[in-house]
Amino acid sequence: MSVPLQTEPSDRNSRKPPSRRRRRLIILVGIVVLLAALAVGAYYYWHSRFYESTNDAYVEGHPVAVSARAAGNIVRVYVEDNQHVPQGELLVEIDPCDYQLRVAAADATVRAKQAEVAKALADVEASRAQWVQQDQDLRRNEELAKQGVITAQTLEHSQAAAATARAKLDADEKNLASVRAQVSQLQVATDQARLQLSYTQIRAPQAGFVTQKSAEVGAYVNVGQPLLVIVTDDMYVTANFKETQLTHMLPGQPATITVDAYPGVVFAAHVDSIQAGTGPVFSLFPPENATGNFVKIVQRVPVKIVFDESPDPNYRLVLGMSVQARVRVRDTQD
Repeated sequence: MSVPLQTEPSDRNSRKPPSRRRRRLIILVGIVVLLAALAVGAYYYWHSRFYESTNDAYVEGHPVAVSARAAGNIVRVYVEDNQHVPQGELLVEIDPCDYQLRVAAADATVRAKQAEVAKALADVEASRAQWVQQDQDLRRNEELAKQGVITAQTLEHSQAAAATARAKLDADEKNLASVRAQVSQLQVATDQARLQLSYTQIRAPQAGFVTQKSAEVGAYVNVGQPLLVIVTDDMYVTANFKETQLTHMLPGQPATITVDAYPGVVFAAHVDSIQAGTGPVFSLFPPENATGNFVKIVQRVPVKIVFDESPDPNYRLVLGMSVQARVRVRDTQD
Protein backbone atom coordinates (compact mmCIF):
# COMPACT_ATOMS: atom_id res chain seq x y z
CA MET A 1 0.00 0.00 0.00
CA SER A 2 1.36 3.34 -0.97
CA VAL A 3 1.61 6.20 1.57
CA PRO A 4 -0.50 9.32 0.68
CA LEU A 5 1.35 12.56 0.17
CA GLN A 6 0.80 15.24 2.81
CA THR A 7 0.63 18.52 0.87
CA GLU A 8 -1.53 20.64 3.22
CA PRO A 9 1.27 21.70 5.59
CA SER A 10 3.45 22.78 2.70
CA ASP A 11 0.52 24.79 1.22
CA ARG A 12 0.00 26.57 4.51
CA ASN A 13 3.66 27.39 4.72
CA SER A 14 3.63 28.71 1.17
CA ARG A 15 0.65 31.00 1.97
CA LYS A 16 2.20 32.65 5.03
CA PRO A 17 4.74 34.87 3.26
CA PRO A 18 2.09 36.47 0.97
CA SER A 19 -0.06 37.20 4.01
CA ARG A 20 2.77 38.94 5.75
CA ARG A 21 3.57 40.95 2.65
CA ARG A 22 -0.06 41.88 2.30
CA ARG A 23 -0.24 43.08 5.88
CA ARG A 24 2.92 45.11 5.40
CA LEU A 25 1.51 46.60 2.20
CA ILE A 26 -1.75 47.50 3.94
CA ILE A 27 0.14 49.12 6.81
CA LEU A 28 2.34 51.04 4.36
CA VAL A 29 -0.66 52.24 2.38
CA GLY A 30 -2.39 53.24 5.61
CA ILE A 31 0.65 55.26 6.66
CA VAL A 32 0.79 56.95 3.27
CA VAL A 33 -2.92 57.75 3.39
CA LEU A 34 -2.57 59.09 6.93
CA LEU A 35 0.38 61.29 5.95
CA ALA A 36 -1.51 62.52 2.91
CA ALA A 37 -4.54 63.32 5.03
CA LEU A 38 -2.34 65.15 7.52
CA ALA A 39 -0.70 67.09 4.68
CA VAL A 40 -4.05 68.00 3.15
CA GLY A 41 -5.45 68.96 6.52
CA ALA A 42 -2.39 71.08 7.28
CA TYR A 43 -2.67 72.79 3.88
CA TYR A 44 -6.33 73.58 4.33
CA TYR A 45 -5.70 74.79 7.86
CA TRP A 46 -2.91 77.03 6.61
CA HIS A 47 -5.04 78.15 3.68
CA SER A 48 -8.04 78.93 5.87
CA ARG A 49 -5.80 80.85 8.25
CA PHE A 50 -4.23 83.17 5.67
CA TYR A 51 -6.68 83.10 2.75
CA GLU A 52 -10.38 83.48 2.06
CA SER A 53 -11.78 82.23 -1.22
CA THR A 54 -15.10 81.87 -2.99
CA ASN A 55 -16.39 80.62 -6.30
CA ASP A 56 -19.50 82.79 -6.02
CA ALA A 57 -17.84 85.45 -8.12
CA TYR A 58 -18.11 86.79 -11.63
CA VAL A 59 -16.67 89.39 -13.99
CA GLU A 60 -18.35 92.77 -14.09
CA GLY A 61 -17.71 95.99 -15.98
CA HIS A 62 -19.23 99.28 -16.99
CA PRO A 63 -21.75 98.84 -19.80
CA VAL A 64 -22.65 102.24 -21.26
CA ALA A 65 -26.00 102.52 -23.02
CA VAL A 66 -25.81 104.74 -26.11
CA SER A 67 -29.12 106.41 -26.99
CA ALA A 68 -30.28 108.81 -29.67
CA ARG A 69 -30.20 112.50 -28.73
CA ALA A 70 -31.86 113.61 -31.94
CA ALA A 71 -34.92 112.24 -33.71
CA GLY A 72 -34.75 111.15 -37.33
CA ASN A 73 -33.97 108.36 -39.75
CA ILE A 74 -30.67 106.52 -39.43
CA VAL A 75 -28.64 106.99 -42.61
CA ARG A 76 -25.45 105.17 -41.63
CA VAL A 77 -24.28 102.61 -39.07
CA TYR A 78 -20.51 102.36 -38.84
CA VAL A 79 -20.07 99.47 -36.37
CA GLU A 80 -20.97 95.82 -35.99
CA ASP A 81 -21.79 93.66 -33.00
CA ASN A 82 -18.81 92.81 -30.74
CA GLN A 83 -16.56 95.30 -32.54
CA HIS A 84 -14.03 97.17 -30.42
CA VAL A 85 -14.17 100.94 -30.86
CA PRO A 86 -11.97 103.72 -29.44
CA GLN A 87 -13.39 106.66 -27.57
CA GLY A 88 -14.89 109.24 -29.92
CA GLU A 89 -15.40 106.78 -32.79
CA LEU A 90 -18.40 107.58 -35.02
CA LEU A 91 -21.03 104.90 -34.42
CA VAL A 92 -24.32 106.00 -35.98
CA GLU A 93 -25.38 108.93 -38.14
CA ILE A 94 -28.94 110.31 -38.22
CA ASP A 95 -30.25 112.25 -41.23
CA PRO A 96 -28.98 115.82 -40.61
CA CYS A 97 -31.01 117.67 -43.30
CA ASP A 98 -33.71 119.04 -41.00
CA TYR A 99 -31.15 120.16 -38.45
CA GLN A 100 -28.97 121.81 -41.10
CA LEU A 101 -31.99 123.84 -42.27
CA ARG A 102 -32.65 124.94 -38.69
CA VAL A 103 -29.06 126.11 -38.35
CA ALA A 104 -29.25 128.01 -41.63
CA ALA A 105 -32.53 129.69 -40.61
CA ALA A 106 -31.09 130.64 -37.22
CA ASP A 107 -27.96 132.09 -38.84
CA ALA A 108 -30.09 134.16 -41.23
CA THR A 109 -32.14 135.53 -38.34
CA VAL A 110 -28.99 136.48 -36.47
CA ARG A 111 -27.55 138.25 -39.50
CA ALA A 112 -30.80 140.22 -39.99
CA LYS A 113 -30.84 141.25 -36.36
CA GLN A 114 -27.16 142.22 -36.53
CA ALA A 115 -28.10 144.62 -39.36
CA GLU A 116 -30.63 146.17 -36.98
CA VAL A 117 -27.85 146.53 -34.44
CA ALA A 118 -25.76 148.44 -36.96
CA LYS A 119 -28.69 150.78 -37.72
CA ALA A 120 -29.44 151.25 -34.02
CA LEU A 121 -25.80 152.04 -33.38
CA ALA A 122 -25.84 154.66 -36.18
CA ASP A 123 -28.97 156.21 -34.66
CA VAL A 124 -27.23 156.44 -31.29
CA GLU A 125 -24.22 158.15 -32.80
CA ALA A 126 -26.42 160.64 -34.65
CA SER A 127 -28.48 161.35 -31.54
CA ARG A 128 -25.36 161.82 -29.47
CA ALA A 129 -23.98 164.32 -31.98
CA GLN A 130 -27.29 166.20 -31.97
CA TRP A 131 -27.40 166.24 -28.19
CA VAL A 132 -23.80 167.45 -27.93
CA GLN A 133 -24.61 170.32 -30.31
CA GLN A 134 -27.78 171.25 -28.46
CA ASP A 135 -26.02 171.07 -25.11
CA GLN A 136 -23.28 173.40 -26.34
CA ASP A 137 -25.88 175.85 -27.69
CA LEU A 138 -27.69 175.75 -24.35
CA ARG A 139 -24.56 176.60 -22.39
CA ARG A 140 -23.75 179.43 -24.78
CA ASN A 141 -27.29 180.82 -24.60
CA GLU A 142 -27.20 180.63 -20.79
CA GLU A 143 -24.13 182.89 -20.78
CA LEU A 144 -25.76 185.25 -23.25
CA ALA A 145 -28.93 185.33 -21.19
CA LYS A 146 -26.91 186.36 -18.14
CA GLN A 147 -25.48 189.22 -20.18
CA GLY A 148 -28.96 190.18 -21.42
CA VAL A 149 -28.04 189.62 -25.03
CA ILE A 150 -30.89 187.12 -25.72
CA THR A 151 -34.40 186.91 -24.47
CA ALA A 152 -35.76 184.44 -21.98
CA GLN A 153 -37.90 182.90 -24.70
CA THR A 154 -34.81 182.09 -26.77
CA LEU A 155 -33.21 180.45 -23.74
CA GLU A 156 -36.33 178.37 -23.15
CA HIS A 157 -36.30 177.14 -26.76
CA SER A 158 -32.64 176.20 -26.35
CA GLN A 159 -33.37 174.29 -23.13
CA ALA A 160 -36.26 172.42 -24.76
CA ALA A 161 -34.13 171.48 -27.77
CA ALA A 162 -31.35 170.15 -25.51
CA ALA A 163 -33.85 168.12 -23.44
CA THR A 164 -35.43 166.68 -26.58
CA ALA A 165 -32.01 165.73 -27.96
CA ARG A 166 -31.10 164.08 -24.66
CA ALA A 167 -34.36 162.12 -24.55
CA LYS A 168 -33.86 160.91 -28.11
CA LEU A 169 -30.30 159.81 -27.26
CA ASP A 170 -31.57 157.86 -24.24
CA ALA A 171 -34.28 156.20 -26.33
CA ASP A 172 -31.82 155.24 -29.06
CA GLU A 173 -29.39 153.81 -26.50
CA LYS A 174 -32.18 151.71 -24.97
CA ASN A 175 -33.19 150.53 -28.43
CA LEU A 176 -29.58 149.55 -29.14
CA ALA A 177 -29.37 147.60 -25.89
CA SER A 178 -32.66 145.85 -26.70
CA VAL A 179 -31.55 144.89 -30.19
CA ARG A 180 -28.23 143.60 -28.87
CA ALA A 181 -30.09 141.48 -26.29
CA GLN A 182 -32.22 140.05 -29.07
CA VAL A 183 -29.08 139.20 -31.02
CA SER A 184 -27.70 137.40 -27.96
CA GLN A 185 -30.91 135.39 -27.62
CA LEU A 186 -30.88 134.51 -31.30
CA GLN A 187 -27.22 133.51 -31.02
CA VAL A 188 -28.15 131.14 -28.19
CA ALA A 189 -30.86 129.66 -30.41
CA THR A 190 -28.30 129.28 -33.20
CA ASP A 191 -25.87 127.54 -30.86
CA GLN A 192 -28.65 125.23 -29.74
CA ALA A 193 -29.49 124.42 -33.37
CA ARG A 194 -25.84 123.62 -34.03
CA LEU A 195 -25.79 121.46 -30.92
CA GLN A 196 -28.84 119.57 -32.15
CA LEU A 197 -27.09 119.11 -35.49
CA SER A 198 -24.05 117.63 -33.71
CA TYR A 199 -26.34 115.09 -32.05
CA THR A 200 -27.01 113.52 -35.45
CA GLN A 201 -23.51 112.04 -35.24
CA ILE A 202 -23.44 109.59 -32.35
CA ARG A 203 -19.93 108.82 -31.14
CA ALA A 204 -18.52 106.35 -28.63
CA PRO A 205 -18.46 107.92 -25.14
CA GLN A 206 -15.76 105.45 -24.06
CA ALA A 207 -13.58 102.76 -25.59
CA GLY A 208 -15.02 99.27 -25.49
CA PHE A 209 -16.92 96.54 -27.30
CA VAL A 210 -20.22 97.12 -29.09
CA THR A 211 -23.05 94.90 -27.85
CA GLN A 212 -26.85 94.77 -28.13
CA LYS A 213 -26.81 96.82 -31.34
CA SER A 214 -30.34 97.63 -32.47
CA ALA A 215 -29.53 100.54 -34.80
CA GLU A 216 -30.30 99.77 -38.44
CA VAL A 217 -30.10 101.96 -41.53
CA GLY A 218 -33.47 103.44 -42.44
CA ALA A 219 -35.02 103.04 -39.01
CA TYR A 220 -36.61 106.09 -37.40
CA VAL A 221 -35.45 106.79 -33.86
CA ASN A 222 -36.78 109.10 -31.19
CA VAL A 223 -34.84 111.04 -28.60
CA GLY A 224 -33.73 108.70 -25.83
CA GLN A 225 -34.23 105.51 -27.84
CA PRO A 226 -31.46 102.95 -27.10
CA LEU A 227 -29.24 102.15 -30.08
CA LEU A 228 -26.46 99.99 -28.65
CA VAL A 229 -24.39 99.28 -25.55
CA ILE A 230 -20.64 99.69 -25.16
CA VAL A 231 -18.93 97.46 -22.63
CA THR A 232 -15.88 99.41 -21.53
CA ASP A 233 -12.41 97.89 -21.21
CA ASP A 234 -12.41 98.48 -17.45
CA MET A 235 -13.26 95.07 -15.98
CA TYR A 236 -13.40 94.01 -12.35
CA VAL A 237 -14.68 91.12 -10.24
CA THR A 238 -17.56 91.03 -7.81
CA ALA A 239 -16.98 88.25 -5.27
CA ASN A 240 -19.79 87.38 -2.86
CA PHE A 241 -17.99 86.31 0.33
CA LYS A 242 -19.78 84.96 3.35
CA GLU A 243 -20.04 87.45 6.16
CA THR A 244 -17.92 85.14 8.32
CA GLN A 245 -15.08 85.50 5.80
CA LEU A 246 -14.86 89.27 6.18
CA THR A 247 -13.35 89.30 9.67
CA HIS A 248 -9.85 90.18 8.47
CA MET A 249 -10.62 91.36 4.92
CA LEU A 250 -9.62 94.94 4.13
CA PRO A 251 -9.31 97.08 0.97
CA GLY A 252 -5.87 96.83 -0.60
CA GLN A 253 -5.22 93.20 0.30
CA PRO A 254 -3.73 91.12 -2.55
CA ALA A 255 -5.92 88.66 -4.39
CA THR A 256 -5.74 86.15 -7.22
CA ILE A 257 -8.41 85.49 -9.80
CA THR A 258 -8.85 82.31 -11.82
CA VAL A 259 -11.41 82.25 -14.62
CA ASP A 260 -13.30 79.08 -15.45
CA ALA A 261 -12.84 79.76 -19.15
CA TYR A 262 -9.02 79.79 -18.83
CA PRO A 263 -7.89 76.95 -16.53
CA GLY A 264 -4.45 77.45 -15.07
CA VAL A 265 -4.32 81.20 -15.80
CA VAL A 266 -3.99 83.34 -12.69
CA PHE A 267 -4.72 87.09 -12.69
CA ALA A 268 -3.15 89.29 -10.02
CA ALA A 269 -5.63 91.62 -8.32
CA HIS A 270 -6.44 93.33 -5.04
CA VAL A 271 -9.48 94.18 -2.95
CA ASP A 272 -10.86 97.57 -3.94
CA SER A 273 -13.85 97.94 -1.62
CA ILE A 274 -16.47 96.08 0.39
CA GLN A 275 -20.11 96.88 -0.24
CA ALA A 276 -21.93 98.58 2.62
CA GLY A 277 -24.66 95.98 2.77
CA THR A 278 -25.45 92.40 1.90
CA GLY A 279 -26.91 91.45 -1.44
CA PRO A 280 -30.52 90.91 -0.31
CA VAL A 281 -30.67 94.34 1.35
CA PHE A 282 -30.67 96.04 -2.06
CA SER A 283 -33.07 93.62 -3.71
CA LEU A 284 -36.54 94.63 -4.84
CA PHE A 285 -38.12 92.87 -1.85
CA PRO A 286 -35.61 92.90 1.04
CA PRO A 287 -36.14 90.33 3.79
CA GLU A 288 -38.28 91.29 6.80
CA ASN A 289 -36.68 89.40 9.67
CA ALA A 290 -38.86 91.14 12.24
CA THR A 291 -42.00 89.43 10.96
CA GLY A 292 -42.89 85.76 10.95
CA ASN A 293 -40.53 82.93 11.83
CA PHE A 294 -36.86 83.90 11.65
CA VAL A 295 -34.25 81.46 10.32
CA LYS A 296 -30.69 82.70 10.53
CA ILE A 297 -28.84 82.35 7.24
CA VAL A 298 -25.22 83.27 6.63
CA GLN A 299 -25.36 86.30 4.37
CA ARG A 300 -23.03 87.12 1.51
CA VAL A 301 -21.46 90.53 1.00
CA PRO A 302 -20.27 91.69 -2.46
CA VAL A 303 -16.57 92.58 -2.54
CA LYS A 304 -15.15 94.52 -5.48
CA ILE A 305 -11.79 93.17 -6.67
CA VAL A 306 -9.86 95.01 -9.37
CA PHE A 307 -7.02 93.73 -11.51
CA ASP A 308 -3.52 95.01 -10.87
CA GLU A 309 -2.90 95.25 -14.62
CA SER A 310 -5.06 95.14 -17.72
CA PRO A 311 -5.77 91.48 -18.50
CA ASP A 312 -3.86 89.88 -21.36
CA PRO A 313 -5.84 90.37 -24.63
CA ASN A 314 -5.29 86.68 -25.33
CA TYR A 315 -7.55 85.95 -22.35
CA ARG A 316 -10.50 88.17 -23.08
CA LEU A 317 -12.85 88.72 -20.17
CA VAL A 318 -16.54 89.33 -20.74
CA LEU A 319 -19.32 90.31 -18.38
CA GLY A 320 -20.76 87.50 -16.30
CA MET A 321 -17.84 85.05 -16.58
CA SER A 322 -17.59 82.74 -13.58
CA VAL A 323 -14.37 83.10 -11.60
CA GLN A 324 -12.83 81.98 -8.35
CA ALA A 325 -11.44 84.70 -6.11
CA ARG A 326 -8.88 84.19 -3.37
CA VAL A 327 -7.85 86.99 -1.01
CA ARG A 328 -4.85 86.94 1.27
CA VAL A 329 -6.23 88.34 4.53
CA ARG A 330 -3.14 87.79 6.68
CA ASP A 331 0.60 87.81 6.28
CA THR A 332 2.65 84.75 7.20
CA GLN A 333 4.21 86.74 10.05
CA ASP A 334 0.81 87.15 11.75
